[in-house]
Amino acid sequence: MPITRPFCFVLSFMFTYLQIVTSALAFSDNNDTVVLLHMDQSAVYNYSHANRTAVYDDDSFILDRNNDLILGFWDENDPNIGAGIHEPAITTGNSGYSASSGNEALTFDGQQGAFVPNVYSHGSKQQFAFELWIKPTQFIAGSQTIISVTDAWELRLEPSTDNSTARMMFIVYDSSLQAWIAYSGYGLIQNHWHFIQAVYEYNRTYVSIDGVPGGAIGVPSIVTYPYHPHVFLGSIWKFDRRMYVGFIDELRITSKNYLCGQWGYWSGDINKDCCVNLRDLAILGLNWL
Repeated sequence: MPITRPFCFVLSFMFTYLQIVTSALAFSDNNDTVVLLHMDQSAVYNYSHANRTAVYDDDSFILDRNNDLILGFWDENDPNIGAGIHEPAITTGNSGYSASSGNEALTFDGQQGAFVPNVYSHGSKQQFAFELWIKPTQFIAGSQTIISVTDAWELRLEPSTDNSTARMMFIVYDSSLQAWIAYSGYGLIQNHWHFIQAVYEYNRTYVSIDGVPGGAIGVPSIVTYPYHPHVFLGSIWKFDRRMYVGFIDELRITSKNYLCGQWGYWSGDINKDCCVNLRDLAILGLNWL
């Protein structure tokens, strides 16, 4: 399937510059945020319901959203199984992407996983975006899953043939479970922090590394219903393949496409404000007259 790159150099440069300027700041909660995880020791607590370690969802703007990250594997038949087993760890010593005081990260060793329960109900989503920092420490032949929502969408790392570098794959599935894949360039390097953005909006997906636009692809307007409403980190829901090795920090999932403009505009967005509404209709009417 073809991958188009209809992006001008000026927009790419501007976005990359803005990304460099703003990436040193931690994400803040807002009205469009679905999940916000800082991965710091200060956010760790004991999830007593299942006797597990968890990381608080920063719901400072939308109080009691409670999309916390539960560390360890998830069992479909008994969610309480696996307490303390295969839990990734929050590192210490200012090991996060910014290396600033109190900035830690979640580390995976290739046999660990985590999940945010019940983020998505069984229903289609018209637009959403993943933003996070990753630091892969070992490229493994094949691919490694960073984030997965079962039978709906998946963000993977795919090494080059010689394992010297890697690219990102952003996969969405249609109602027949056909995979539609957008690829970034080969911009990932082992033991380096990289900023990843992946976006699905209406009928397009995009993925980028460090603000550098990668591939975009047209996809069906309806993504299939998630088989599970959970968001899985470090592997797929069965935790039996494509295990990730490395660090994850500052994960934000939003219900809004923050890259509108950089990646183009919707066909009905006449005034290019990243929203199709009555203002566009009014402009259309004036031009028609």
